[in-house]
Amino acid sequence: MSKKPTTELKLPILKNMKLVVTQIAEVVSKHIDLSEDKACEISMAIIEACINALEPSESKSDIYIHFLIDDDNLTIKVIDKG
Repeated sequence: MSKKPTTELKLPILKNMKLVVTQIAEVVSKHIDLSEDKACEISMAIIEACINALEPSESKSDIYIHFLIDDDNLTIKVIDKG
């Protein structure tokens, strides 16, 4: 059984880091042949999730983002440990 592709990011809480995540999302979307519309929807959702993780966070914890590719599915987890 082959291991499914996974991309994991650990981002410090810095201004504009959500832009790095959208660039990674674009690469992952191209890898799994998503349409440009779907790739844009994913980027917008990730930006929103990052804002939700960053804005209310008073901690200095990093944000973890996991892109899990499994056959016909892409699962994206945004984790704020703060």
